[in-house]
Amino acid sequence: MDKDASAWTDTSGNLWLLFGSGVDSQGSDGTLSDVWDYTPSLGTWTWMAGASTVNAAGIYGSGANSVGTPGARLAALTGLDAAGNLWLLGGSGYDLNDTWGELNDLWQFAP
Repeated sequence: MDKDASAWTDTSGNLWLLFGSGVDSQGSDGTLSDVWDYTPSLGTWTWMAGASTVNAAGIYGSGANSVGTPGARLAALTGLDAAGNLWLLGGSGYDLNDTWGELNDLWQFAP
């Protein structure tokens, strides 16, 4: 079970969980970078994105349209915009050098 995860509910009433700490697909304990969607009407969890192992480093591009992947992290701030996109800010986690620390990066996720 994720601890220190970020969560939000989309406009369809689905619950999304993002990151936190827990056990990965290999049975290792650490910080996660996974994104899950829970659909109450079906009672199902669906893995949507992220690494399947703990302590993943972030992958950073450059520019507004670059592709990247946030690194594993705890206690990130999240918010939704009017279009239903998730915005993720900071937290404690792994940067592009696989170094643990306080992060000040900003990400957009369009479910």
